[in-house]
Amino acid sequence: MTNKVKHIEDTWSVVEHNWHETSIYAKENNQRICKLDTEDWDVNEDNQYELEDIQKSVARLISAGPDMFKVLHMIQKEVNEGKVTIDENLQQSINQVIKKATI
Repeated sequence: MTNKVKHIEDTWSVVEHNWHETSIYAKENNQRICKLDTEDWDVNEDNQYELEDIQKSVARLISAGPDMFKVLHMIQKEVNEGKVTIDENLQQSINQVIKKATI
């Protein structure tokens, strides 16, 4: 059974709540997609700033997911329609990423 949830196709945004907690929200309905918390990563005074930077990078990557997924589908469609030609290895990589994201 495949569950198609509307907010997965939405644009996502990053909200930094405080120094250790960041969430990703679907813009259309403001539903929280996920929460990242450096306190879950054994934060301490020695690694706090490094983990904050990592958390910001991870949040940006997660929030870009729906947009990247749309672009991959656009490329796949253009290739299938013969409008664009790409290397077979690149095409297989795109297909694998789409499959991984939709399983």
